[in-house]
Amino acid sequence: MIIDPWGTILAQCKEFEMTSGEEGVTETDESLQGELAIAEIDFELLTRVRKEMPLVNQRRRDIYSLQESDV
Repeated sequence: MIIDPWGTILAQCKEFEMTSGEEGVTETDESLQGELAIAEIDFELLTRVRKEMPLVNQRRRDIYSLQESDV
């Protein structure tokens, strides 16, 4: 499942039911294959959301601190 920052579902794979047998969890239908969800990224939307939701500026510095990564 792919969702945007506001929780709107952009893409979702087909669901299938799983059953639990004596030997653990098994698929109900052996013909089911994995799926891949693909969606376009709206970089302008991400930029707007990051400005509207400035979480880094609202963090509690008295509780924890962010550490820089050397990557």
